[in-house]
Amino acid sequence: MSHLVKLIINGGILLFLSLNNAAFAENINLKGLSKSIESALNNNDLSNVNGLLETEIAVSIKEDFLDFQKEFPNAKWEINPAGTLKDNRKLIKLAVTALKKKDSQLYTLETNQRIALEIKKGKITSHEIISEESILKNTNKPIDITLQIPNTALTGSRYDVDIIINQPLENSIVAGNLISLNHKKNINQSLEKIELMPMGSGGIFKSVQAPMEPGYQKWAAIIVHPEGLISITKFVKIVSNENDLNL
Repeated sequence: MSHLVKLIINGGILLFLSLNNAAFAENINLKGLSKSIESALNNNDLSNVNGLLETEIAVSIKEDFLDFQKEFPNAKWEINPAGTLKDNRKLIKLAVTALKKKDSQLYTLETNQRIALEIKKGKITSHEIISEESILKNTNKPIDITLQIPNTALTGSRYDVDIIINQPLENSIVAGNLISLNHKKNINQSLEKIELMPMGSGGIFKSVQAPMEPGYQKWAAIIVHPEGLISITKFVKIVSNENDLNL
């Protein structure tokens, strides 16, 4: 499961590399561009990435994508324009959903990203993941989860990280925990080191501290439910200006 979370986090890189194709960028139409990439991903066609990267990097991204497709061969990608930021960068929304059943267990995946693109002289010159959240479930039955976590937070502020099980089981024991992901640490190792603690059946509710410097704060959580295991990741953009809180 942690391997899949790693692939989800790396998904923005794959999208950006597809976006960077000169054939797409020559005459930018964000809606048409979004749908072209959406079609390429849904049809498992990465030919537009070829020739844009060093061989080693291209091979690595292709391997990750193929591994992802093996786990969720029916993954559905949806990409839509999402407006323009104050600095004139273009926003797109990326959503991935997938479902499979194996050995009587149901695997479901939901991931969402908002990505800012900088376009110069008809070419996309940089990208930034503005927000990202993923929920990966390995359960016997569907479990409805809601993330109430802001996309942005002010440096040094406190904010709530609430992961809500929408149909709590009154008399059941649920375990889980939340950790901050270190950029320098392997995500697989970080997830494996989460110390599970008994908690209320309604979910995880914590007040957390934002860093004093702008950047990103990354969270990972695991919930052990009577029906199975749920893994969650969330990136919060940390900003120093209140005007940037609604990115």
